[in-house]
Amino acid sequence: MFKHILVPTDGSEFSMNTVRRAVTFAREAGARITAFNAKPAYAMTEFGGEGAMAYTKSIDEYEQYAEEQAQKALGDVERLCKEAGVECTKMTLTNSLIYEAIIEAATTSGCDLIF
Repeated sequence: MFKHILVPTDGSEFSMNTVRRAVTFAREAGARITAFNAKPAYAMTEFGGEGAMAYTKSIDEYEQYAEEQAQKALGDVERLCKEAGVECTKMTLTNSLIYEAIIEAATTSGCDLIF
């Protein structure tokens, strides 16, 4: 039936509860998992008047931070898959519209189920 499952995660406890169910499902179905994290695009926020811009991080700092957070979340999925004997690959995309990133990841990876 299902052989390749996309498992989006943001690393939250709510998300990890779903990841645990996905890993169990994949093990029972003999499927593999692509763990996925959608990184939001860098956004500038306008504060004050006269079009003044305030940045909390540079673009490079933001991208590094977002990648570190993504890899932490994906590493948790990878660890659970390894413990369960489920094949796992990791993938990230940057897109502020998370649903678009999930659909793109599923299509690109050839997944037949989004968990």
